[in-house]
Amino acid sequence: MAERITLTNGGTIQDHVSNQTLNFRNMKSAIFIPFFILPFIVLGQLNAQPTQYPPAEKVASDFRALLQRPVVDFNPSFQSSLADSIIIEKGFIYSEAAERIPVLIYKPVTPGVKSFPA
Repeated sequence: MAERITLTNGGTIQDHVSNQTLNFRNMKSAIFIPFFILPFIVLGQLNAQPTQYPPAEKVASDFRALLQRPVVDFNPSFQSSLADSIIIEKGFIYSEAAERIPVLIYKPVTPGVKSFPA
């Protein structure tokens, strides 16, 4: 009968050998995973945007050009109706020549109140 040798950490030789085998299996995975992921990292770097950016002034002017839109008269059109204690205004305004934006405004009918909180 073989004598069991106890290690200083409280485990036995048999436990130590099985842990080494488990670590070897983990090492195979640890080696395989980087080689599997490495091509994706390399391809991602090849397809990345160039590090040459345009000057800040050009970016700012291009951004302002995107924001410039033709000025169009709002040409508001509303219809008011009274219901219980509220005035309902339905209508629309134009933001661009052919783009209508619907608007719905509810105003309470309260005598004596001239301004409402924002």
